[in-house]
Amino acid sequence: MPRTNSRLSKSQKPEKEFQEIKEELEETRYIMIGTLPYEVGSMARKFVSDYAEENNVKRLTDFISNLINYASKSAFTSPGVSTSARAYCPLCNGGGNDYYVRGFSIPIGLERHLLGHNNSYQCGVMSILLKMAKDRRRDIENGVMHKGLDF
Repeated sequence: MPRTNSRLSKSQKPEKEFQEIKEELEETRYIMIGTLPYEVGSMARKFVSDYAEENNVKRLTDFISNLINYASKSAFTSPGVSTSARAYCPLCNGGGNDYYVRGFSIPIGLERHLLGHNNSYQCGVMSILLKMAKDRRRDIENGVMHKGLDF
């Protein structure tokens, strides 16, 4: 349990605890990026950092495209089941929920997974990266500096 300063007034303690929890969440998110393969982690850090600038739709589209290109390097086929190229998600290593077919089809299936389109379950890591990017953009607009992105 985190220590709290007993000298703080009762009204200051919840604010301080909230700030500590917020900092721990931010640190955990950056640790998550650090567990990704180096190339994917670099793409993720660049996406989160660049998203704070204008043209977010293009930045998101470019990031998705880069992830699909990365996944395509390790694409495979499932003989007898599927003839399309398939790959696991480079962020979460997920491969869909079909018992007979492994991986996501390239590019459409993986794109749906990353964005959560067409009744697809969105990649949990992608969801967190989008939240990080939006939080960073909001904080920069409010003049709050972020630490930890340059690790």
